Amino acid sequence: MMDKPDRLHSFMQNSLEMVLVHSQGKILHANSRYLKESGYTLNEVLQLSVVDLVSEQYRKQVTAALARRIKGDTLPRFYELELLTKDGDVIPVGVSATPIIENGKVIETILVTRDTIKRKLAEQNQLESEKRFRMLADTAMDIIIVHDSDGNIIFYNQAFLNATGYDRKDIEGSNVKTFLPKDHLEAMVDRSRRRKAGDASKYRYELEYMDKNGKRVPIEVSSSASYEGDDLLYVLIIARDISERKQAQHMLEESEKKYRFIAENADVLITILTSDQELEYFNEKTHEKLLGIGKEELQDPSSRMDWVHPDDKEMVMKSLTQGFKQGSGSVEFRIKEKKDCDFRWFHTTGHVYEGKDGKRRLLTISRDITERKQLEEFIKKENIDLKSLVETRKSFVANATHELKTPLATVHGASKFLKENFSLLDKSQLESFINIMHRGANRLNQLVDDLLDYSLIENAKFVLHVHEKDLVQIAMECINDHQFLLEKRHHQLVTIFPGSMMVRVDPVRMEQVFTNLLSNAIKYTPPGGHIALTLTHDDSNDMVNFSIEDDGIGFLPRERESLFQEFGKIDRSGTAADVNIQGSGLGLFIAREIILAHGGKMWMESGGRFKGSTFFFSIPSSGPGGMSDMGEMGEKSEGCDD
Repeated sequence: MMDKPDRLHSFMQNSLEMVLVHSQGKILHANSRYLKESGYTLNEVLQLSVVDLVSEQYRKQVTAALARRIKGDTLPRFYELELLTKDGDVIPVGVSATPIIENGKVIETILVTRDTIKRKLAEQNQLESEKRFRMLADTAMDIIIVHDSDGNIIFYNQAFLNATGYDRKDIEGSNVKTFLPKDHLEAMVDRSRRRKAGDASKYRYELEYMDKNGKRVPIEVSSSASYEGDDLLYVLIIARDISERKQAQHMLEESEKKYRFIAENADVLITILTSDQELEYFNEKTHEKLLGIGKEELQDPSSRMDWVHPDDKEMVMKSLTQGFKQGSGSVEFRIKEKKDCDFRWFHTTGHVYEGKDGKRRLLTISRDITERKQLEEFIKKENIDLKSLVETRKSFVANATHELKTPLATVHGASKFLKENFSLLDKSQLESFINIMHRGANRLNQLVDDLLDYSLIENAKFVLHVHEKDLVQIAMECINDHQFLLEKRHHQLVTIFPGSMMVRVDPVRMEQVFTNLLSNAIKYTPPGGHIALTLTHDDSNDMVNFSIEDDGIGFLPRERESLFQEFGKIDRSGTAADVNIQGSGLGLFIAREIILAHGGKMWMESGGRFKGSTFFFSIPSSGPGGMSDMGEMGEKSEGCDD
């Protein structure tokens, strides 16, 4: 059993963080991770002080802290600074300082440092996203409010201040109840209770708020809730002043003359339908202005629905029927513009009334909510992107740490054993341990290459270097490189290749694709398996087609969804098959991105578990259309389809 100093030394040497030990600023020890990141040797570091190892702007701060430590003052346990490498490069780090005290005095201090670049980038991305959201929200005409589960306001836009007349200092720390009349509080409490009980449905309702002068202002509200598990995080409210609409409805009841004047000059669509769907009235000027639709297009009931989006027709017809039965109703749907065939969103409310002749009629008022819908979609997408960013970061750290730790442990364990037992081992035993270390080092090198390629792809810096090359030669060289593994696992390999095939490709990247596909087939096929490679050229479309078929472990339908995703490694540990399950989960993702960059595509087919699989790719033999970096090209069609 190791004593305390041995355990401490083992911790520092095996830590994935950079660790320094100093006494009154003099460096006493540095672990291998620090030496690797800084470029110093241990002997070089032991000649330096803590102040020598930090950037110029932090040296006064560190000098003062050391002086306070010597005096016995209590210092913060965690702080941020910048370390200098041997070459003068700067590494931003978070530092955790732990003093070692004997007889009431600090004799040594252990510094554990962690690179903070990734965290700062994530924080910067989040701040930029929040800035974009606030900028968009503050330019919106609609009122936008976000409140927590208790109704406390945590965000509001400029439109809210403009509508209520309040200043920002009046809003800070306030609750939404503050702005509601007493007769609306009960309904608000009921909605809050349902939200906390897990009702995530979108609410649409009308209410009134009180402005700074005590005036009651009617608004139309759309609210949605966000949850984390079963806990309500926040409620998003988008509201619009409907005073004009309310006033219009009141005036319609009082005066036919006033009604027609307002209707013809309002920025809303107004229609009156009889119970047999006859269009008795519509404000023609506004319909023409907003949609380009006139009397001829709307009079015929059979063609009237042609302007409604196909996905919304059934809902609109159902709402019309229910509106006549229930006396009122509302619906949101899309209507096609005549001029450019784009669809615009409208929120329609309807009220049934009886005319002088005793017949029931449906009055509808439709407001263009296209901008609001776009804002809702933008906010929804931003939330999804933010969650995806967080999950990707977590996945990246977890996968990279796990995959790097395994070969690192192998190299470390073998090297440690050699160091302690070198003189006791014979030549064959030494060669065995050296081979173990070599395989671990190769694995580490491959993982680092995969992570570098992934970083290039994610940052759109992945570049192809294309020139004419024999694709058959590239494939055969890969096969020769894997001959030892093929023989070791007793696989039979068949190739169906032409004598040569000259194509415009990046040969280094195509070798990477062949290597990934072939090594996967070897690893995931039990010993004694069969692997067949086929390479052909389709003269009809000038495409090169490649396939690699094996009779190995195969794929289940649910496994195919994540096959080509980053870190989409599939767990094969429970299949009871003699296969190699090591891998970073980046190989197929990178291979597919390489094929896409060449203007091609990659896919896979499998009959299921233990029924083998076949991977395919096709690329144009003339090269990726003259593009040397990754990207997408598309064309937008003009006109509209009926």
